[in-house]
Amino acid sequence: MRSPSIHYTIKQFAIEDKDTTSKLYLTAVDGKSNSEARDIATDRPQQTHIWHWDLPRTREGCYHVTGGVEPAVKQAMAFAPFVDLI
Repeated sequence: MRSPSIHYTIKQFAIEDKDTTSKLYLTAVDGKSNSEARDIATDRPQQTHIWHWDLPRTREGCYHVTGGVEPAVKQAMAFAPFVDLI
């Protein structure tokens, strides 16, 4: 799942159905790279999303990660083509 910062940005938009917009964004960026997801987030010029790499980090410098089956499966699928290289 992508950063919750996009959900915060969507809540600031002057649109009626914010939950549906958030779900549509998550569906559109599923499996996309960071640059592709950023392009999708900035498709509408009146709704810009600013991203800073260091904002989601903790004081110690680590990123917050929500574990579970879904992130584990996505990671396994992403790295499956490279398993034979190791």
